[in-house]
Amino acid sequence: MSNIYQNALDILTASNLSGIVLQFARDMRIINEEVRAQGGRTGAVNRHPVCRLYAEQIAWLAGAGSCSSHRSYLRAYDECERKAQEQMVVVVVGRSCPIELNQSIKTHAGITAEYKEIENHDES
Repeated sequence: MSNIYQNALDILTASNLSGIVLQFARDMRIINEEVRAQGGRTGAVNRHPVCRLYAEQIAWLAGAGSCSSHRSYLRAYDECERKAQEQMVVVVVGRSCPIELNQSIKTHAGITAEYKEIENHDES
């Protein structure tokens, strides 16, 4: 499953409006499922933190400027950062074992991730 929170953070530096809108459409399916599973309705979908970040970047690239509430942007950004980290999947090259967040490692992009080995699968 796509990490919609990381996608929302990633588009903040994107400049291809059509690419952003197409990804937003894909992420909206997941947002709707997530909100509906929690009993939320259209208003909750519209105010979802991922939607807020997409709306900001779309408005900026379309020449509409920034959205009016800086506070709602910061809340949405913080929420997306937190949830993106919760959903991070770490792939350890050369290891064939599931991992769980616990120990610090540095990824190739310099991002620190947390993991611990759950079970060692010997494939020999």
